[in-house]
Amino acid sequence: MTYFLHDAPLAAGQAVELRGEEARHLLTVRRVRVGERFALQDPQGHRFEAELTDAERRVARARIHGPLPVPAPPSVRVTLLQAAVKDKAAELLIEKCTELGVAALCFFPSARSTVPHKALGAPGTQGRWKRLAWEACKQCDRQFPPHVAVLPDLAETLRAHAVQRDAGVRGWVLEPGAECSAAQALNAGPTEALHVLIGPEGGLTAEEVAAAIAAGYTPVRLGSTMLRAETAALAACALGVLAQG
Repeated sequence: MTYFLHDAPLAAGQAVELRGEEARHLLTVRRVRVGERFALQDPQGHRFEAELTDAERRVARARIHGPLPVPAPPSVRVTLLQAAVKDKAAELLIEKCTELGVAALCFFPSARSTVPHKALGAPGTQGRWKRLAWEACKQCDRQFPPHVAVLPDLAETLRAHAVQRDAGVRGWVLEPGAECSAAQALNAGPTEALHVLIGPEGGLTAEEVAAAIAAGYTPVRLGSTMLRAETAALAACALGVLAQG
């Protein structure tokens, strides 16, 4: 069920107002009418059934009824470590990774990236990414969007996302010529968390792959065809998220 966001804690029996974009979406896009019920979520992620009691231009008033269940997150916490890609590809990744249940995304500039670190960290870019993630979140019924971060380089990315096999934290670096397939890697043992490292268009350099392997990442191939960066990222993340149901 698509839900809407309220900016304060909610409780059964409470009367609330929605204003601005949330009210516009409720009244104009979704066309909810007085007397109809909808899902409303507060900043803590608590979700309730609400009934629209009154509506004006860009203002919606509702009465909170009982709580609603919130879908559980995937059992495997997947983090996508994506070498910087162009705006449209990055936005696609944020939207689709949100839908898949990916826990976090980290963008970083690599040797073959065409997007500089400065552009990745721009306030306008970060704000747009946040809006996209929340829109996808509400559409797919996810409680919270993934954490999206930007790091300065591959070395810092590998330090921040360490592999700890004894704790079930594994890492993949996608490499077309790797001996190990994704299917084989999934059978390597219990996985609590998976870090998936993907290069930009043109892939990671041999030195970058070697740095990932030295940090404990396993080279993994997805198939026999050459995939675009965003296609490879989504395929690998989907496998990781669905690995243990």
